[in-house]
Amino acid sequence: MAFDSLNVGRLERLIALRSFAAYSALSAEDVGAMAAIAVERRWRAGDRILEEGHPVTHLHFVIRGRVELRRQGLTLRQYGPQSVVGGIAALAEDPDGYDVIALEDTITLEVPADENTELFEEHFEAVRGVLQGIARQTLILRHELGTGAGFNMSEWVPSGPPPEPLDLVGRMAMLREAMPFAGTRLEAIADLAREVRELRLDDQDELWAAGDPSDSFVFISWGIVEATTRGGEVKMRFGPGDVVGSLGTLANEPRWYTAKAAGGLVGLRLAGETMLDVFEDHFDLALAMMRASARGLLALTIMAAESARAAQRDSDIQVSV
Repeated sequence: MAFDSLNVGRLERLIALRSFAAYSALSAEDVGAMAAIAVERRWRAGDRILEEGHPVTHLHFVIRGRVELRRQGLTLRQYGPQSVVGGIAALAEDPDGYDVIALEDTITLEVPADENTELFEEHFEAVRGVLQGIARQTLILRHELGTGAGFNMSEWVPSGPPPEPLDLVGRMAMLREAMPFAGTRLEAIADLAREVRELRLDDQDELWAAGDPSDSFVFISWGIVEATTRGGEVKMRFGPGDVVGSLGTLANEPRWYTAKAAGGLVGLRLAGETMLDVFEDHFDLALAMMRASARGLLALTIMAAESARAAQRDSDIQVSV
């Protein structure tokens, strides 16, 4: 069917929106309400859908065609049907946004970003879907970055014996430090602190093996966690203040690396479902988590694109030599 003659009626909009992770668990009535306010937009190849230098105020759900994200002349990613563009920059409240260029004739459904945020507040299923989607995209990028996976390697060395068990106030302080986006949301932090369980391991004790189910986060208080993927191509080292296990847990994907204590470990373990229950009771904390996750994904996307460009440049130099 020719591009100009494609018909995207209300039913087609509803079906298209239900295909996106954030909306898949919502009722037909709720998705229908979003479909009713979505504006169909048609773009020719080469059209600029979003412009760098401006904050993103509208999301675009791609239902036909293909688009490319660019920032400062750097190609970040390409997306096809069943993708959302603008959502990460909008969630991250990034003032600069990015260019989104149609690579071919493209149809999108345009939705105001603030309407999407209101949907999150009313339907926690959408929050869960967004957190899962961001975590899965982040996992893909971490794998692409290879050795180190884009993490800062901890250089912590012990300066004394392991700490004594933390009381509620101590656990709250530790969680606030590990989750800076929590800010002054003390009631929510207190709810999390009541649910965490202390974890103490000896040297070379295993937290989990690659392929195990992901069901919890570990907040490191003292000690080092050494992590290695199955093939040994990615090695990571985490220390006090770091959180391990969050991506697989949020993405609902198996553990992607084996994690062991190096020289002993003290930390706090928090079940993923428990954290989501607390988020459901405290939407402001859930929204802060989504914004922090979106900022991390945006920064990682730029890092991965710069790494790929540098690798291509090195390859071109070797070929020319």
